[in-house]
Amino acid sequence: MSALRFLYRKTLKRRDLAYDDLVFPKTPTKLPVVLSPEEVTCLIEAAPNLLYRTLLMVLYSTGIRRTEASLLKVSDIDSARRLFTSAKGKVRVTATCR
Repeated sequence: MSALRFLYRKTLKRRDLAYDDLVFPKTPTKLPVVLSPEEVTCLIEAAPNLLYRTLLMVLYSTGIRRTEASLLKVSDIDSARRLFTSAKGKVRVTATCR
């Protein structure tokens, strides 16, 4: 639709069309791919070492972004209350450690 508007307005210099009446087509929404519990277990167990396994478990259990997890520090963990706080990303996340 944007290409047609550009063609008529800029290239052909046509002013006789009402461009505001042109409706943009709806893009179909896709459902996210959800892993089964067995697939998540296989994914975590396939990690080559403890660091990656821990990182995968934190990402899966809290839902934080990959970059937020990479910016976590030991000072972000409150072991007394079993919480950690991540304020580095777009959303402030407080998650409970199991």
